[in-house]
Amino acid sequence: MDLVFDHKAITKKFKHALSTGNWPSASFGLSARTGVAQQLKKDTGIFSGLSYMRKCVATILPRSKETKPRLLHNTHYGYICPSETPEGEKIGLVKSLSLLCKITG
Repeated sequence: MDLVFDHKAITKKFKHALSTGNWPSASFGLSARTGVAQQLKKDTGIFSGLSYMRKCVATILPRSKETKPRLLHNTHYGYICPSETPEGEKIGLVKSLSLLCKITG
């Protein structure tokens, strides 16, 4: 039986990405992405850990002066927490899923 893909190679790449925090570079010349995985601090408490795991980060540069991506849309009600966002340059760019939100695939 011929395999379509080698699951051991994919598992090896995922383990490397999660252990180092760096996503391997693609074959067409793109650079490797850093910061893909981070260690979860277990000493802060259950709610801060849960909040940390539910962050959504926009791919916009924090120094951008655009206001449209920083605002919440009406359809975000119930899914994105309107009050949990960092202060400073990243305000509105780092959003958090609400604690009672459930995303299904």
